[in-house]
Amino acid sequence: MKKVILLLILVFICTGCYNYKELNDLGIVSAMGISKDGEVYNLDIQLLNVLDSEKSGLNKSPITVISGQGKTIFEAIRSMNKKTSKVFFLADVDYVFLDKSVLNDSIDEIMDFLVRDTKLSLNFLIITSTQNSSLDILSSISHFDTNSANNLYNAIINSEKRYGGINSLHVRELVSNYYSKGKDTIFPNVYIKDTNNSSENDSLEDSKSESYVEVKNMVFFKDNEVIELTDEETKGVNFLRNKIKNASLTIECDGGYFTIETLESKIKLKSKLNMDTINVKGNVGAEIVYYGCKNNLDDANVLKNISKKAEKEVESYITKAFNKSKKYNYDLKTTDFTTFPVNMENGSYTIKILQQIEGTRYAICASNTIDVQLPNDLVPYLYPNQIVDYTKDSYVYKKSFELVKDDRDDLTRIAHLFKYVVDTLDYDDQKAKDVSDTFVLPDIDGSLKTGKGICFDYAASLAALCRIQGIPAKVIVGWTDIEYHAWVEIYLKDTGWINPKIYFDKEKWNLVDPTFSDSKNSDYEGKYDEVYHY
Repeated sequence: MKKVILLLILVFICTGCYNYKELNDLGIVSAMGISKDGEVYNLDIQLLNVLDSEKSGLNKSPITVISGQGKTIFEAIRSMNKKTSKVFFLADVDYVFLDKSVLNDSIDEIMDFLVRDTKLSLNFLIITSTQNSSLDILSSISHFDTNSANNLYNAIINSEKRYGGINSLHVRELVSNYYSKGKDTIFPNVYIKDTNNSSENDSLEDSKSESYVEVKNMVFFKDNEVIELTDEETKGVNFLRNKIKNASLTIECDGGYFTIETLESKIKLKSKLNMDTINVKGNVGAEIVYYGCKNNLDDANVLKNISKKAEKEVESYITKAFNKSKKYNYDLKTTDFTTFPVNMENGSYTIKILQQIEGTRYAICASNTIDVQLPNDLVPYLYPNQIVDYTKDSYVYKKSFELVKDDRDDLTRIAHLFKYVVDTLDYDDQKAKDVSDTFVLPDIDGSLKTGKGICFDYAASLAALCRIQGIPAKVIVGWTDIEYHAWVEIYLKDTGWINPKIYFDKEKWNLVDPTFSDSKNSDYEGKYDEVYHY
């Protein structure tokens, strides 16, 4: 009886080979790349040549890259069956490369594929590149590891732990961010340092040269738009997200530089509903790992000064990151020449023209990126634009010279111009109700002639009067403790930007806020939070 039972057990074990596949029949996929050309998807996969390379020695490339095309990603996968007899094994995928072409246009379909395909492990990383194609990235070979995909995976993870300027993005986080309202996604941005000229037709087998994929920085994916971040902006984003672990910061000092390495970082963010501004508070613990300055570290004042420099450095990173995500929208009211504000000063501007389809749906008609280098930082605040709109024939232009004809200094001119706006305008409560949900451009001449306007008109009128006199002035839009509001910043020589107050006499401070100065809130001493400036 014991022999029969033993025999049955052995038979049961042998039948377990029902779904067995030879390892040599499997195509182990280590990485995937998805791009799009028009309506056609391009899918690239990186296959490991594990058994083949062992048989052929070192002359055999450790990877092979094959590509497929189709109207859907699934169709693209199936098209690759014509190029190989191997069965694709997707459970060991280290990363999926998403080209800019699919991020801008087809992210919904990509999400569906990544989540729906049960053969994927959902432990892989998501990467992109602003410089190189999917095929180039996947075809790059590294001498550091046999598995090129695994090498890049480890490079991203190590950079995240030791550098602070890079963060990994797992597919689970991508899906969570995409389907969560108010969350944007940051992608690791990779590039090829030494480009391999091999093509898919070479099968990478006879290639003797190598190319190296490195992590460059991060890209910000917001409103279906890819925005590349600098190293400083990336660190700023990671400070805001509390993802800084061991970041190193090198800061200029008297006689040289010093380098600190962060040990801990806890940042708290506080924002108001429907605001594009945040209050940042936090603590960053760090140690000095290099000191090349003249002053002695034994001096307590020197340490205090170093701490302030480090604080300003972190603050500048955060500010740069926040400003990178800002977007200004303007309505085109005419087909004639129109001047728009250069709100963010020097840097790269992406300009898009959108046509309203219906409701809140818009189609992109044209897009272009320009680099702006101003002769000085004050130039944008000395000339008219769509917000502060006037010409030499405008009523406000003539009035400005009339008001200051006897004044000999800027402070006196500003005082007279300020007083004129306050005395001339009355707050238009009806207009405020009518435009509560709509962005309406200021009508400077119309407001000054009728004597009526809202805070935007008050601020734009004062800014125009100042600019006409060669006094730089900004129109600021943001929040006060009372309401969403508009006020003015004015620049004085040897003093700088005055925000939000300016000294007019010895006994009293007056706000550079003609609206509140003309109302029951004239004694307002609360906080001003900038959202936009023009």
